Amino acid sequence: MAAIARNAHERLMVSALTQRLPDGRLVTTTNQVIRLATGQQYQDAEGQWRDTRAEILPLGEGFVAAQGPTRAAWPATLALDTEVVIETADGARFRAGVLGLSYYDTASSRNVMIAEVRETPGALAGPNRLVYAEAFDGVRADVVYEYRPAGVAQEVILRERPPGPEVFGLDPATTRLEAVTEFLEAPTPRREARPLRREGNAAWRAALADPDLVDERLVFGEWALEAGRAFADGARAAEDGTSSPEAGVPVAKRWERVDGRTILFEQVEWPAVVPLLEALPRQASALTVPETLPRRAAVERQLPARERWYASAAGARPARTEGRPPGF
Repeated sequence: MAAIARNAHERLMVSALTQRLPDGRLVTTTNQVIRLATGQQYQDAEGQWRDTRAEILPLGEGFVAAQGPTRAAWPATLALDTEVVIETADGARFRAGVLGLSYYDTASSRNVMIAEVRETPGALAGPNRLVYAEAFDGVRADVVYEYRPAGVAQEVILRERPPGPEVFGLDPATTRLEAVTEFLEAPTPRREARPLRREGNAAWRAALADPDLVDERLVFGEWALEAGRAFADGARAAEDGTSSPEAGVPVAKRWERVDGRTILFEQVEWPAVVPLLEALPRQASALTVPETLPRRAAVERQLPARERWYASAAGARPARTEGRPPGF
């Protein structure tokens, strides 16, 4: 059987069977089957089709995955001034970095950053899994990346229960927990909104500044940010990123411009996620966030300033170079 690549997602499987008939004639029967699988092959630098290998490899001052239709590079050390670089088969390029975790109160629109990314070395935890352990100041949580034939997945895994919204003067009943990622470079997406939950109570709708939980499917050419779900520790989505609609808690994505910065907010409703956190230990000590991180809720969006990594208390210092991802 011969395999002929048609594109990154289709492979033509051809087989031929030759039989001799009773009268002595030879007859050849050809069968063709198209095998469909997202990202099963890619073209190398010479234009030859190769089988995708879901592997992340150390290279230089970072990690790379380049044996698939989507290529990615990660820094050796995660920090506010480092970034993940992703290139898709159709030429889209992304540069992004996790900023931290925040709370957003849908009743008042007030928000507060409760944890900020800190300098954390990365380590491989499998052929296609890269872990930045305890990557935040303020909450014990990991940032994890998986490289798959279908693309790249980013996860935030909580290792302890964060302080509740009430600690910051927010209402737990109307608050969402957010993972906040900044995109320094990205094409303009096509945004396809779909409601995950609509507030049916008229009185509540009138009282809430943001009553509905709405997810945005973000489409960048052939590549898209699809629906996500939050799971209890040990429960994982399928390898292709899909899961049953009943599993876990839905995650709503919001693509916003904040003070000239492009931000992806990934939100879960706090009342829905609390049962998933029951098995986690409570925070053992007071918050250890930097003094530069505001801990009071405000209506204006609070985001860590990336520039602060380039200045010390004594004044300006050169930009960091160590830990940056290698170029392609």
